[in-house]
Amino acid sequence: MTFDPTFAFYRDVRHLNLDPPEEFWTEIRDETRRTFEDRRASYPSRVAKGRISRQEADHELRVARSLAEGWLGIPRSPNAPLATTVEELHALRREITLRRQRWPRLVELRRMTAEEMDRRILLLEICHDVMWHGSSVPEVQAARAELARFRHQQAALKRAA
Repeated sequence: MTFDPTFAFYRDVRHLNLDPPEEFWTEIRDETRRTFEDRRASYPSRVAKGRISRQEADHELRVARSLAEGWLGIPRSPNAPLATTVEELHALRREITLRRQRWPRLVELRRMTAEEMDRRILLLEICHDVMWHGSSVPEVQAARAELARFRHQQAALKRAA
């Protein structure tokens, strides 16, 4: 898996926050649990309708379970396979992107408030920050170095223009 250097880490101009507020730790536990439980409940019907393959559903459930267990949203299942840090980061990026694209419609339909949408997306962004910048996994370190090179190249192109 490779990391997309054009991934928009943040929706706004907020700065990196590796020291999240105290409530983050409780809220991310609840958010990862809710995300895992939502997938566990919805994937069987999505597989039955052909919207997702059984293999893809199993993979997504494994990664969602691993995130929920890692952030203490659910108890560790000793026999459940774990996901790698790289898989978890990719899953967070997909989920952040999906929420940014689709959840404004839920606000329009009044299925959630704008405040809830913003808070729940921000939780995953902070979770991603902590994992992305705190990881010592070689693949993640290489991806961070590549991102720095990419940003340097983009800045050089802007200066040259």
